Amino acid sequence: MENYDKELRIGLVLYGGVSLCMYIFGVVYEFLRLVRREGAYKDLTDTARIKPVIDVISGTSAGGINGIFLAKALATGSSLDPLKSLWIDEGDLDKLLDLSRKPKSLLDSANYISKLEKALNQLNEGMNIEPVRSELIDLFITATDLDGVLRTFQDDYIKDPVTVKDYETVFHFKVRPERYKKALAVDEKILNEDRTGRNDFSGTNKMLKDKYFAKIAATTSAFPVAFAPVRFSIEEKKEMKELFQDQVCQGDLNKNTVYGDGGMVNNRPFNYTVQTIFKRQADTAVDRKLFYVEPDPESIKLANNKKLRIADDELVDGFNSLKGLFEAGMYQSISEDLNKVCERNKKILDVKKVITDLETDLLGYITTEKAELHRIMLRDPIYRTYNSFKLKTIMNRLTETLIRNVKPTEDKTEMKQFIESWVEEIAQDHASFLQDFDSQYRIRRIRYFIAKINKWFKEIQNLTQEQLEKLSILKIKLYNLIEYYEHSLWRITDKIGWITKTNVIETLNSYRNNYSQVMASSYREKAREVVKEIDSFLETNNLVSAAGQKILSADIFDRFEFLDMHIYPIQVLSDTGEADPIEIVRISPELATHYSNGDNSVENKLAGEKLMHFSAFLKKSWRENDIMQGRLDAAEIIVKSVLKDNTNDEYSNAIISRLCKDIVEVELTEIVKRSRNELFAGITSSEKKKITELLSKAENFKIVATEEYFIKNYKVGLEELRDLSKDYTLLLSSKALRTFGFMLERLPLKSSKLISGLIQRPIKFLSNVFNYLYYFVSALNGELKDIVRKGLVILIAFIVLLLLFNLFGWIRINNPYIWSTIALFLVYVIFDSKLIRIFSSIIYIAFIVLNIFGITDVEKLLSLF
Repeated sequence: MENYDKELRIGLVLYGGVSLCMYIFGVVYEFLRLVRREGAYKDLTDTARIKPVIDVISGTSAGGINGIFLAKALATGSSLDPLKSLWIDEGDLDKLLDLSRKPKSLLDSANYISKLEKALNQLNEGMNIEPVRSELIDLFITATDLDGVLRTFQDDYIKDPVTVKDYETVFHFKVRPERYKKALAVDEKILNEDRTGRNDFSGTNKMLKDKYFAKIAATTSAFPVAFAPVRFSIEEKKEMKELFQDQVCQGDLNKNTVYGDGGMVNNRPFNYTVQTIFKRQADTAVDRKLFYVEPDPESIKLANNKKLRIADDELVDGFNSLKGLFEAGMYQSISEDLNKVCERNKKILDVKKVITDLETDLLGYITTEKAELHRIMLRDPIYRTYNSFKLKTIMNRLTETLIRNVKPTEDKTEMKQFIESWVEEIAQDHASFLQDFDSQYRIRRIRYFIAKINKWFKEIQNLTQEQLEKLSILKIKLYNLIEYYEHSLWRITDKIGWITKTNVIETLNSYRNNYSQVMASSYREKAREVVKEIDSFLETNNLVSAAGQKILSADIFDRFEFLDMHIYPIQVLSDTGEADPIEIVRISPELATHYSNGDNSVENKLAGEKLMHFSAFLKKSWRENDIMQGRLDAAEIIVKSVLKDNTNDEYSNAIISRLCKDIVEVELTEIVKRSRNELFAGITSSEKKKITELLSKAENFKIVATEEYFIKNYKVGLEELRDLSKDYTLLLSSKALRTFGFMLERLPLKSSKLISGLIQRPIKFLSNVFNYLYYFVSALNGELKDIVRKGLVILIAFIVLLLLFNLFGWIRINNPYIWSTIALFLVYVIFDSKLIRIFSSIIYIAFIVLNIFGITDVEKLLSLF
């Protein structure tokens, strides 16, 4: 049995970062190891007596891809190794470029989606680890709706409709594990499908789900120009709703939608994680931490550079405003989200203190006969208020739930009014309405009681391990009751289906009947049976609190309404629910110092921070470096966060050292293995001499996979762009220019006739120049195999050089036949237009004929006419 004092609930916010996705992957890889308690993480969690659980993940762009794979690994018990292989082996820009004749983007988007889908499929093959049990997982992946969505706001306080346009959208996926152990017959009728809850990452249709996850991963990372935007058709959106049993993407299902990179409007998706955490409830003692991954806090570095401050510039002009426009427009601040968390934390602590003080007085009444008299005395002023709070809360929640299921083609305003009227009508009978819909009271009572058990665990003297395990079993029974209620009611809500004018009455009444059946089931009595078991156990074992007082569980349970009518209004008014304070932890290269050599800057650690964060796509060793650095930084920061209250720095440093040493040796061993495989790739048995030389080189790899080598010799993060192979850089640049040139040819198709006519020819000319530049570089690099094309490329290069030499006077060519032939040749190379080619050929032939007859003077030519 797991033995821990509290859960460490983790929310992850994963930023975008282009090729810094390698660093982000290293971070999420360590979080997966943490929740699986691998290596030194087992000792860490045992010492801290915590159970780590990741229950909220939000990601954008590069962070979104890693977030999808992490959520699937958590939900299915699979490994992240397929994604690691994808990043390292397939993440080279040379492999990503689209070299087709009609590219839609610089990089091959279709191939990219295919590779992502293949990696997701490989996760299905590696489901050999027990899935991490969590109450639930929520995954949020942001995207940008390139057309935008119009939203209209109007209520009693907004008389005239206000219409706004939103470009941000989010894909929301869920895991809801098994929610009850044994269903009653009445529940079979309501929950006639699976009993395993909801898992958007597995099931019989997991391959089809992977297809959409791959497409969504490509959507959130569709960096402008680099990747093409991703289209979701009406049919695909409806299929997704059926597949995931929910509308996982925002917007109208009856319209095609095109999405771009989520980072365009929200590169730091804090809001989804924060809002979800605020709604979470604690069934046990909890430490709540929100980790956000910021690979390169570049904007902060620029802000700290005084040389760049506009205010320090003596000459402030319009260009300074332009600079501010770009910086302010592109920078996405998280200050509002951080302020919300800080304010929430303060409110939670204040409310908890008020409730604790109030509880002390209220519990005194419960143990005396005055309790009932006191309740009667206060019934009019307090009980009515208490019931009003509950009624209003339930009515609002019920109305919002039903309105969300109104079919998009229906008149929303009319349907909203009808649903509100129906809810108000059935709520007239307060007692009946609360009996049918007040599920939260029952859940609240069980949660309160679980919290009391956790408190008693600490107060009871001389509690043996056997007794502790027995109480834990009883507490688990209470957890199962909460699971039953939440799962049953979730399934009922999830199965509402679209509400239309024709089925609205039938749907609403059916919903109420199903809800009331769950509320009327015998499970309402099972909680009290567990409470009696606890009382019996405490009495049999003569267990009392540290103050020697008898613990009265049944009294608290039976008279919980007396406590609730005082405490619940405070929680509602304060809008804190039963949340715990959230600790925010940043993961960034400069914060991890275990292997620091004095300069812990991003530039000294990460190879992917150069070239606008694209550089890791240029070299495999750079990708390997950034993954390893992400793992090392995450391991160190996780340990420091978990043991922040531990005064034993020696133990903390020892755990960090063990984790980091293990990471270094594992990663370097894998690097050596990949290097050896590449070294021997393509070698045949006849090449004995070469094999012997390679074996000699391979011996040098033995010393590489050690921590000592990493500290003294491993300097990959310090490499610069100039360290790249010149041939590779030149060839890659020419390929990129060629693809870009072909992309430009699509511009006239997207322009008006006037603009199209103006830009078509110069764009075609530029495209041809880029194309032949690529062929020339390919010929020099030996990559061009076609002899005819290779000869043509070299001839073009020779002609261009001849023209340049003549222009600068290094070679004088006065023969008109040579120049006219060169001119005609270039016309045929550059222009595809038959008319231009025919016209040029006529001029060329005329020029030759005139020269043959000795007519070379323009005046003589004109005199003929």
